[in-house]
Amino acid sequence: VLSEIDVFGVRPNELTALADLAVEGTETLTAGLPQLGIVYIEGNAVFDETHPLLGGGVLYVNGNLEIKPRANASFFGQVYVAGDLTMEAPSVFSGSVIVLGKVDIRGAGDVSEIAYNEDILAVVRQKLGQYRVRRTVTRVFGDNT
Repeated sequence: VLSEIDVFGVRPNELTALADLAVEGTETLTAGLPQLGIVYIEGNAVFDETHPLLGGGVLYVNGNLEIKPRANASFFGQVYVAGDLTMEAPSVFSGSVIVLGKVDIRGAGDVSEIAYNEDILAVVRQKLGQYRVRRTVTRVFGDNT
């Protein structure tokens, strides 16, 4: 089993501190996610036409991730699901997806796809790694002054 430490090098509570967006559930997400950021969702995440999964970077779901039919989900980067993944068409993940529970992918009349892409993962690691180092250093110095 790949733990959060194995994948991200930090624990879930440390990941929330580094996140661009940390929410409980997806009810408040109506405009998509950051194009290249870290998103932490505490609990189950349900994406549909009203609450779209559009964006990229790192998506961590501390629960189940459900993509409803006709949600037109599109995410590039690293997706980590601590529970189960249910993914219905049309939806596309490019990069890497790690699911600790069960995976159910459905495509009726359209495509649901998970495409491993090392190039996308390298870009996400480089951009977010550089940003987080600068952000962490700034925070540390800001808290001590």
